[in-house]
Amino acid sequence: MEKLLLVLLATAAILGTTVYVVHHHNITTGTEDVIPTPAYDAWVHWKNAHGKKYSANEEKRKLAIWYENYKKIMTHNMRDDKTYEMGFNQFTDLSSEEFKALYLTLKPNETYNPKTLDDSNTPDSVDWRNKGAVTPVKNQGQCGSCWAFSTTGSLEGEHFLKTGKLLEFSE
Repeated sequence: MEKLLLVLLATAAILGTTVYVVHHHNITTGTEDVIPTPAYDAWVHWKNAHGKKYSANEEKRKLAIWYENYKKIMTHNMRDDKTYEMGFNQFTDLSSEEFKALYLTLKPNETYNPKTLDDSNTPDSVDWRNKGAVTPVKNQGQCGSCWAFSTTGSLEGEHFLKTGKLLEFSE
């Protein structure tokens, strides 16, 4: 991540652009973060694209989290050995802990009973996007109905495989 920051700062210096200093305590490094203008501009664009609005104190905290995720995404995508691309979405201003608490928490009355399947006759991988069997990602929000979204996604893919027509069954 230091390499990314140096590249961004060098680019800003070469282009003669300003560097924003965000006054907040970075919980990872214990220091004040310096956010280059391109990253700050990306933050503003991302907020507008996702309709995000915060109070002044929350803005600093969310920017700090977003910037940590920004660096993680950019560093990953610059790797030569990557096997997938990372991107920005409506969750980029959430820490891992916040995301887990909001979206990955089982309700107290729910149980999980995994089943073992015979996978001896399956290919190593299948990219269903390349086969045209995947609809765009839906934002389920905090409704607790992830089962419904996964069910419709499965049915949409199965319908495509049977008919050759990709339909969206939800939203």
